[in-house]
Amino acid sequence: MEQKNFLDQVRGFRNNSLKKVSTKVTAADGQQFIETLEDGAYSVHKQSVISAGYVIDNRADITVSLIMPGLILGSQDVAAELQILEDFNVTHILNIGFRIPNHFESKFIYKNVEILDDPGSDIKIFFEGCFDFIDDGRQEGCVLVHCNAGVSRAPTIVIAYLMNRCKMTLKEAYSLVKSVRSCVRPNDGFMKVLEEYEKELHDSNDNQQ
Repeated sequence: MEQKNFLDQVRGFRNNSLKKVSTKVTAADGQQFIETLEDGAYSVHKQSVISAGYVIDNRADITVSLIMPGLILGSQDVAAELQILEDFNVTHILNIGFRIPNHFESKFIYKNVEILDDPGSDIKIFFEGCFDFIDDGRQEGCVLVHCNAGVSRAPTIVIAYLMNRCKMTLKEAYSLVKSVRSCVRPNDGFMKVLEEYEKELHDSNDNQQ
């Protein structure tokens, strides 16, 4: 008897019997939509939000990537972990993020370069100042270079530093940084800057010979 009642319920099922369900969807470009299932049909409504240009990941990333003695690379989360900083004997912090506070100004020497992770941003104008700061940090202890996610801006500075100070090619420097931090990916504009910088360094070396 119970089986018959169940089959009758299945046969009598209608889509409009479904409960109303709403799901928030974030697209790759940061836009958000609300998908709603009601009366057996979907409706999609775009939300008015300020897009960051990427899907924001709020999970903490405290991975420390050792580039070479005295130089580490990471995200903003590493810069907020005092124990990690002390474990790596950090003395200097190069903050290349956007609106990221210096958490321990009484304990470390900071340099701030506020720049957006935008292909049109002129990151090259900060190279020499950042290189000198990294040199100072390596001489006194260890320097952490970080941006927001440790994916584009900070790696660009570190790659350029290796090209300048260690005479590496772009391919060599990129491969080294990528080998210790797999998520590294400078945006297309920054990669073009690095390619042009490699040519500039090459031409400069030729002129000195």
